[in-house]
Amino acid sequence: MAYGALSDRDLGVPGENKLNGVISSRRIVDWYNGSLDFNLSKEEFDLDRTERIAIIGNGNIACDMSRILLRNPNDLNTSDAP
Repeated sequence: MAYGALSDRDLGVPGENKLNGVISSRRIVDWYNGSLDFNLSKEEFDLDRTERIAIIGNGNIACDMSRILLRNPNDLNTSDAP
């Protein structure tokens, strides 16, 4: 059995919950997996206007996020990714 985190974990960086563009990995994964819990707005996460992304972490989720975000969007058109 496998399951993900039910809630976000803060990094402990002052103001992280108030800074524009600081988004938890759980919310990003929900976005690219097409989860029904997906709740990112275009103002929060717009890859068309984004030049740089920093991923903090070194586990499986950080690697998965890197692979998805570095991929050419046209490459995903032939997959079952939403």
